Amino acid sequence: MNPPAAPRQPYSLWTTSRGWAAQDVVGTQSYLPNFLGMLGDDFDPRGTETRRTVELVPEPDNPYDRNAVAVRFANQTIGYLPREDAIRYHRPLLELMNRGYIPVAQGRIWAREYSEWDDHGREQRRLSTDVHLYVASPETMFPLNDPPVVPYTMLPEGSAVQVLRTSEHTDVLTRFHTDGGERPVIVSLVAVDQASARSTKRVVEVRIDSDRVGQLSPAMSEKYLPAIDHFGARGWVTAARAMLTASAVSATLSLRAQKAHELSGDALTGPPAVVPPRGVSGPVAPSTRSASAVEVQSGVTGNGSKITVRESGAQSLITVTIEFARPLTAWQSKVARKVQATAQQLLAREQLTAPPVTLTNQTFAASAPLAIGQEFVDALIGIDDSDFAAAQEFNQLTEGAL
Repeated sequence: MNPPAAPRQPYSLWTTSRGWAAQDVVGTQSYLPNFLGMLGDDFDPRGTETRRTVELVPEPDNPYDRNAVAVRFANQTIGYLPREDAIRYHRPLLELMNRGYIPVAQGRIWAREYSEWDDHGREQRRLSTDVHLYVASPETMFPLNDPPVVPYTMLPEGSAVQVLRTSEHTDVLTRFHTDGGERPVIVSLVAVDQASARSTKRVVEVRIDSDRVGQLSPAMSEKYLPAIDHFGARGWVTAARAMLTASAVSATLSLRAQKAHELSGDALTGPPAVVPPRGVSGPVAPSTRSASAVEVQSGVTGNGSKITVRESGAQSLITVTIEFARPLTAWQSKVARKVQATAQQLLAREQLTAPPVTLTNQTFAASAPLAIGQEFVDALIGIDDSDFAAAQEFNQLTEGAL
């Protein structure tokens, strides 16, 4: 007698639609006993809304559709992905199954009873059901790389934070994909000391595997350093989700992780949160195409403001545009004007020509010498955060220079 097969390890599929269950499930009316069994004591005939972790199981032997993807709870089918969606999800889910995992996702479950009457006036009880899944597109439901090989814990998913200085690491980032779309990766967050002309500060360096791919601004680093220190004391590297957008010549990276003050007690004191390794192959060879003369990065700050950074090596110029999510306060505007004036002085000193400046309480667009580009970006992001330390340090760059 053969021993029973080992149970498959659940693999939680990633989602990029935070707070929004985007994927429909159809055919639930054909599986009402299983559906009600899934709800159990939570079912209220007047209306029930709850969540369950469900399995997404490809069925290549399904006689009606070889691309079918069943949605199951406790190995019992409760519905299927729509045919037009199943054909996109089937292959990557099957590959995950072939690696020994069972794909799982959170589902938003809704049900209620209602009455209908037949031609003889007799009441017929019916059950209305609805299931939507928290799952990303097939291209973004699991990361391009495996998690760290050292002990680590993943930060819970959070709002987007732009990773800076990725243009210095295009050769590394473009090894993972160059199709121009947005793809998820696992990054490590490491505290490092960064020396400037006047001081040394701790910042968060962002790495993929062991390669540096960028860093957070000093102001934003302060929001993650307490968590990195905390988990480091527990013997773990701090890992996080990030979204990589890349072409053959340019790449940007956006961190999607909760900040230290957002972490729950369970996240801080519980067991490490890990992602099962899929045994994915290493990144492809880097592109041999020459880099563009102008590197453009765009993203969203922790406050929801839109930021675009253009770096021109040929002009030795960095241009930053920020569309603030909220109008600047009077004090923020005052600091922004001072930063803009400092940048103009530095441009004049270097005899650099820059595009016109825009400064309102909703938009900032200005340039600075590329050599102090990082300090310029840090100052502006700090203004957005109402943390003016980086702006004060930037403004000191002209002291005694003119």
